[in-house]
This record gives sequence, C-alpha cells and structure tokens, in this order.
Amino acid sequence: MKRLIVYILLVSAFVSCGKGYNESETDNIKPKQDNSKSKKEKNDKALLNINKVLAEKEATQIKGYIERRKWKMKVVEGVFIEKTRQGEGRAITDSSIVKLEYTLDLITGEKLYSSSKDGVKTIRFGVSGTEPVGLLHILCTMKMGDEANLIIPSYLGYGLYGDGKKVPAHATLVYSIKIVDVK
Repeated sequence: MKRLIVYILLVSAFVSCGKGYNESETDNIKPKQDNSKSKKEKNDKALLNINKVLAEKEATQIKGYIERRKWKMKVVEGVFIEKTRQGEGRAITDSSIVKLEYTLDLITGEKLYSSSKDGVKTIRFGVSGTEPVGLLHILCTMKMGDEANLIIPSYLGYGLYGDGKKVPAHATLVYSIKIVDVK
C-alpha cells in the first residue's frame, strides 16, 4: 500500500511539474526559416564570388605559365594561342575532318595525352562531341601545316567534370598541335 501511495505521489508530481504546450506556444520554439528568395540571392552571390576567385586564380596561373616560357600569345575566342609555324595548306572549316599530332598537358605540367602514345587525333567537325570547345574554335582559325601552342581555360576545356579519364575537373589545358591533314 505504501508503494502505491509513493507511486501515485511521484506520478502526480511529474504531471504537475510538466507544462502542457498548445500549438501557438510551440511556434516560438521552432527555428525561424529564411525567406527563400533572400536565401537564393545569398547562394547566387556566394557562387558568383567563388567563380570570380577561381577565374582570377586561373588567369594568374596562365599568365605565369606564359611568362615562364616566354611565349608570345594572343587570345582568340578565349583561347591563348602562339603559332609556331604558318602552314600553306587547306583552311579548316566547321565541316572539315582534321588530323593532328599533339600533346596535351595540364598547366601544372602533368602529361596527359600525346599522339606519340595515343596516335594521331582525328576530329570530325559536327560529329565529334568529345573535344574541348576551345580547341574546336581555334582549329577553325588554322590550316594544314600550322603548328601552335594553345592554352585553353577550364571553361572552354572539359569544364566542371573533366573528360572522365585523365583530365580532372576545372583543368587548364596546354596543347602543342601540328595540323597534318585537312579534308
């Protein structure tokens, strides 16, 4: 009997000490949520700042690379180019089939691909969707026999994802190319 009385007293003590909450009172303890529009604007601004910093870093890296090699490059459609040999052959158009000898390195110096290991590269304009857009733009300004050094910023290269093989995301590409055939 004593146990029952003690048990009833304990239960009534817990019940009387607890405060019952109604729906309006619980609103005060819920975390406040940001206005979705202002949150989106904050995210957009943060992404723009990140992209700006990455672009400035890449531009500084490219400038330093060019200066160390004493290349005399110009910018054509966002791609840095130095022609090392002027060809005399057929001009490349947006419907050409182009064969080129090449090396592809990262701006960090890491060697990725080369025609000496991987064979002469054949690019069919309008069909091949795996080449960096920057390379395709520059090729349309060249002709058979041209040789050039190229630096392709990441946004004109393989972008956010890389090529899925050797080229990593956000990679600045350095090509050395020689146009060996144009059809």
